[in-house]
Amino acid sequence: MNCPVGRTLIALTAVIALASGCASVQEAPSSADRAAKSFKPPAGKSSIYVFRESAFAGKGVAVPVSVDGRLVGTVGSGTFARVNVEPGNHVVASYTAESGPALNVPTEAGGNYFVELETHFGMTAARATLRRVGDAEGRKGVLGCRLILGPD
Repeated sequence: MNCPVGRTLIALTAVIALASGCASVQEAPSSADRAAKSFKPPAGKSSIYVFRESAFAGKGVAVPVSVDGRLVGTVGSGTFARVNVEPGNHVVASYTAESGPALNVPTEAGGNYFVELETHFGMTAARATLRRVGDAEGRKGVLGCRLILGPD
């Protein structure tokens, strides 16, 4: 199709296919989900939560996430990952062809730290961005999501 209407139809079809796909991520058992949502880090450690609220745009894209270079899981729409870490500085990163920069997250023992992962349409692939959010916004976001199975 060389006409403008044909190109528009092709572009619209591609956008709908990308937005309506269903990312396949493995969810943790409900007991693990409830435990993670108690927001109680193990003694002497802190917890980093990376969550992605449900959204129409990019719903079919699942994004691998790492903490300190170690894969902690693949976060899809409406899911979250939790990783317990030693107090100190930690680097949270997401991986797509157009990911934004990694995020430095300093932690203290007994604390919870929240990172929101957002996906957007990029030039050639999904674009993932990470941003630190406060305790109230983070807890609300996590409570609206489901825990994924991590690599452990």
